Amino acid sequence: MSTPTAPRRILIVRFGAMGDLVLTTPVVRALRRQWPQAEISYIVGRGLADTLRGHPDLAEVIEFDKREDARPARLLAFLKRIRARRYDLFVNLQRSVKTALIGAASGAPLKVTYRRDGRVQPGSGQRLHAVENFLRTLAPLGITAEAQAAVGRHLDFVWPQAALATVESLLDGHGLGAGRPLVLVNPGASAPSRQWPVAQLAACLDEVAAAHPDWGLALIGGRGADQQTAKETLAAMRQPGRVVDLVAAVDLKQTGALLARADALVTMDTGPMHIAAAVGTPLVGLFGATAVDRTGPTPPPPGSRGVLPLALVHREGLDCVPCERRECRRGDLACLARQSPAAVRAAVERQLAAGRRAG
Repeated sequence: MSTPTAPRRILIVRFGAMGDLVLTTPVVRALRRQWPQAEISYIVGRGLADTLRGHPDLAEVIEFDKREDARPARLLAFLKRIRARRYDLFVNLQRSVKTALIGAASGAPLKVTYRRDGRVQPGSGQRLHAVENFLRTLAPLGITAEAQAAVGRHLDFVWPQAALATVESLLDGHGLGAGRPLVLVNPGASAPSRQWPVAQLAACLDEVAAAHPDWGLALIGGRGADQQTAKETLAAMRQPGRVVDLVAAVDLKQTGALLARADALVTMDTGPMHIAAAVGTPLVGLFGATAVDRTGPTPPPPGSRGVLPLALVHREGLDCVPCERRECRRGDLACLARQSPAAVRAAVERQLAAGRRAG
């Protein structure tokens, strides 16, 4: 493929999930760096526009409902709207029949498509990180490895100032106002194989609460399964009154502001982990079934507290880690069940201390 002339209009598509979309933000920066005058649009799945809305390099974020908008009449209308915009470049970050149709409708004479590379890389012995994998999609456009490296591997997440004001009011109402260290815990996960067992999580929270009575502790997450996990966690604790349940209390933009306000986050490998990395929250990520070298937390962005994330992986005696499965083949989820609450607590303490030193 020859190096293109400067495109005026660029269309990117990836339907989701939330964490995956955040992982693609270096691609957006790389395209903007290569073509500063281009107008860049991004198509995402239903309900996910706020993941990217407000990004300074995006002109618009368009939602596509993979079920409702895929019905013949609605799909045709959607494709006609895309066709009318006359894009010059189409960047497909999620190979599927639907995204191929959108690419054809875009009319873009130049198209590039992401291909997932989950192999262990020669020489490094590690898998290619998802951020690097996404960026390599741009190589045929003349965006070299050096140009890709120049944009950095940090992630982007933007929230309005009003979201921070809402968060501060919420924290004040729960006695978690400024001056008190705030540790957030995201107890949920997108698959059973990513979920730290409730018993260990509850024990860890009890340990932190006993060792640090001055810390504010709160659970965060979305509606549905996260709410049930939070309820079970609090029921398993000896001191549930020390933990504030903020699950489903804020929207996505406010979640970003809440994470930026926090002193540390404990999380599984899931969307909020990547948002925390994007806003520079000192974080502790627990990994089991998923490969930390593939989807582990990225370095903090410039201008943040600059605290490198900690990723805890338990592999001792387990040749199945990472298995990349939704369900544990062993049936005991040993990779996460053997994660010691004391070790996680110690990791949180290190991150909080590092954040304080960073000012």
